Amino acid sequence: MNPHDPAVRPGARLVADGLGVDDPRDLSDRHPSDDPLRAVGWMVAAAALEVDALHADLIRAAQSAIDVLEPISRGEAPRTLGSYGLFEATGPRIELLAARRSAAYEHLTRAVSAYQRLLLETADPSAAHENKQHLDAADPGRDDDWAVAGERQTVALRAVARGGLRLGCTAIGNDPYVAGDTGDRPAVWPETVQRMLAGGLLHLDTSTSLYEGQRLSLTDRGEAALRATDSQTSASRVHAGANDAPDRPPAQEELVALEEIEHGRVLVMERGFRNGLYVATDSSARISLTTVDLMQTEGWVVRDTTSALSVGQVLSLTPRGEAALRTGRAQDPRATAALRRTAHSSGPTPEQGSPAGLNTAARPARSR
Repeated sequence: MNPHDPAVRPGARLVADGLGVDDPRDLSDRHPSDDPLRAVGWMVAAAALEVDALHADLIRAAQSAIDVLEPISRGEAPRTLGSYGLFEATGPRIELLAARRSAAYEHLTRAVSAYQRLLLETADPSAAHENKQHLDAADPGRDDDWAVAGERQTVALRAVARGGLRLGCTAIGNDPYVAGDTGDRPAVWPETVQRMLAGGLLHLDTSTSLYEGQRLSLTDRGEAALRATDSQTSASRVHAGANDAPDRPPAQEELVALEEIEHGRVLVMERGFRNGLYVATDSSARISLTTVDLMQTEGWVVRDTTSALSVGQVLSLTPRGEAALRTGRAQDPRATAALRRTAHSSGPTPEQGSPAGLNTAARPARSR
């Protein structure tokens, strides 16, 4: 028997009816950390708690309106009207809470459906295939392979690795979106993130609601997928034409980075636990992570992913990167020398100074 009163906890009631658990939080606790069902279970639990919280807020707001109307129903004169009318802010608040509860309930229904499909696939792959064919026939939109087609998954993995990305839902319409900490919208589809969450590549911090935005981070499986993707990209670039001339000359910031990698030690490091990446050098040169990503895409540099990000992953030039460096130097040697002096003119910042363990005083002088 379902222990939850739909008038008090409609979210928990829906989960108990659909999945047979009294506490929605049990859905994630029953699975190992690398199991996709754990991630989807967290989504179901968070959505159920959100529905129940919004429902309680709506009930309180409705009771406030009833308290105002009851004296009138008994024939008493209404209380003195304030600046905002009889209900003051209660009326608009009821409208907003009703819309948010409806959207949250719809999101919970989708999350429960996703958990049921994933549970069926895990328990019986053949039955899951038959069920998927039935669902696709009824609603072709359920086939979401397009969400991770092409480079979409790789772009999302790299964006999440940089840190600061959140998955959220609009209060009205329940439309999912991906945003950074500063409110910008990166080129990452929310459908891609949802597919990768179901695949166990991403972790969602459910300590906040989806309407506030829940922080995304890579799981161990996601970090392994990113390392494999970077290695394959670099290898394919090198094997496709390592000794050929680059497709384009390097930009100024790329030229500085190439020279730093050639002469010094440049690492990609983690700021803190799942809190984004940055590029560290043993000099005062400043290199952005975006520049490193572009150079990896061009096949100019390769990152040593055998080391942990907490200690730093060393960047090195590929033969294609060496050719790009020669091309950049040949454009205008005087401009190259001035650019190098400019890059080293300012002192290192705390974040981009010498990585731990580097002895900058013992570093050999560079010949120019």
